Amino acid sequence: MMNMSNIKPFIIPVLSGYVLFLVQALFWGWAVIEGPLADNHSWLVSTLLPDSTSLYYFITYSRDALINILLALPFALPFLRLNFKQKVIALVLAVVPVFLYEYSLLLFDSQPIHIMLFNSFGFYYGVFVSIGLLPFTVWFTEKVNRAFTGNEV
Repeated sequence: MMNMSNIKPFIIPVLSGYVLFLVQALFWGWAVIEGPLADNHSWLVSTLLPDSTSLYYFITYSRDALINILLALPFALPFLRLNFKQKVIALVLAVVPVFLYEYSLLLFDSQPIHIMLFNSFGFYYGVFVSIGLLPFTVWFTEKVNRAFTGNEV
């Protein structure tokens, strides 16, 4: 039976996963409409490379991945205090509901209209960001912490 003492270590990490989703939605909504990424790509990239080249997509997706990782760094910190088993459970509780929310139209829609998305690299990149960003950032933060302090948190 679960009591409050068993649930307590998960509250802050799980909430941080949900808040990360909101922060990303707000940031990307602002960045694409009014921010420095308003044209969906930077001026330098757009002037040097045509939109259809592989290098253009590599630079764009790499920039977006770096921004997402930087946004996720503060939200990975609450996970560092958990042991491995608690961390896995907290990451699943933080990531899976957000993924189901983001892709609910695709997953639960009875019309196969979204089948063309499976041919797009951007679709797979979005799925990776939705599922893998927070676990990757937690892993990265642990490695950096271990490199600088010499011990685990």
